[in-house]
Amino acid sequence: MAKLSARTGNLEGRLVSGDLELLTSSDSNPMPAPFSHDIICFMSLQYIVVDFLRPFGCGVRVDTPSTATSFTILFITSKSSNNITKMPAEGVYINESGKKIVIPLENNPEVFTSLAHDLGLSSELGFYDVFSIDDPDLLAIIPRPVYALIFITPPEQYNKVRAADKTPLVKDGLTYAGKGEDEPVVWFEQTIGNACGLYALIHSVANGDARSYIRPDSLIDKIIKEATPLSPVPRARVLYDSDELEEFHMRAARTGDSATPAASDFVELHFIAFTKGRDGHLWELEGATDGPVDRGQLEEGEDMLSEKALRKGVRKFIEFAEGNPNFSIVALAKRQD
Repeated sequence: MAKLSARTGNLEGRLVSGDLELLTSSDSNPMPAPFSHDIICFMSLQYIVVDFLRPFGCGVRVDTPSTATSFTILFITSKSSNNITKMPAEGVYINESGKKIVIPLENNPEVFTSLAHDLGLSSELGFYDVFSIDDPDLLAIIPRPVYALIFITPPEQYNKVRAADKTPLVKDGLTYAGKGEDEPVVWFEQTIGNACGLYALIHSVANGDARSYIRPDSLIDKIIKEATPLSPVPRARVLYDSDELEEFHMRAARTGDSATPAASDFVELHFIAFTKGRDGHLWELEGATDGPVDRGQLEEGEDMLSEKALRKGVRKFIEFAEGNPNFSIVALAKRQD
């Protein structure tokens, strides 16, 4: 356990003899001095909510590398400010380790389409259910070209594919260091819990030809422009710290056909995006892998539902399903009137 100590003074924080010391003041709502309280050990870039701070605000956030001995402490109040961090949107859960957890998106093309449009994707594009990748009649329902696929899979077949491919995961250490316009795709490490669907959506619209359908100066346009030059860790923080993104996601997560779960309910499904990179390769994008996964070259004119793209991508996961039908696919393509 770390100990949070508060005294009046300037806004700053530091590690003192193993304890986290918070120095803060507020003209409108001064905190008593001195006092201290045990809290759960703090983590990098996470919120810590402590009940005893609620009369004075809402909590604190710690911004620090895990090995650092100095900290940036932000006192969180209920009023927004350019230099004060506001608390998460209603319904967002902060777990015991301080990680932000959101209500998961329903696997529903209408929900994905609505959220994508809210974020700034042109209304010309939308998401469609892919009911079969083998039946020509069902495939013919989906407009072509398909710019991205989102494959939703339970953990059993996901883990089998990862083991067979020996795909490195972020949990074993992030080594990917790609950044800038030289990257064939823009990839985000997932740092928000239960947000697999959100990350898959962002990976789908931020890459390939779909990116040209993003409205200028929209939220997703600003996020991509801010994040692209950054290395993976600060890039992930762009998503984590976006209040607008959080609010749009939470609004979308409360829509759909099924009952809305609580953010604290852990969802095991994996949402994986497949898209074509600037290099003409098929890329698999998921925030849990150690960077984007190159699945090989595609030919000019081959989209995400071409047989070559399917063979290199979603069929690898379906092969490990061993008859288990508990997976689904949605496609990003032009909308039909």
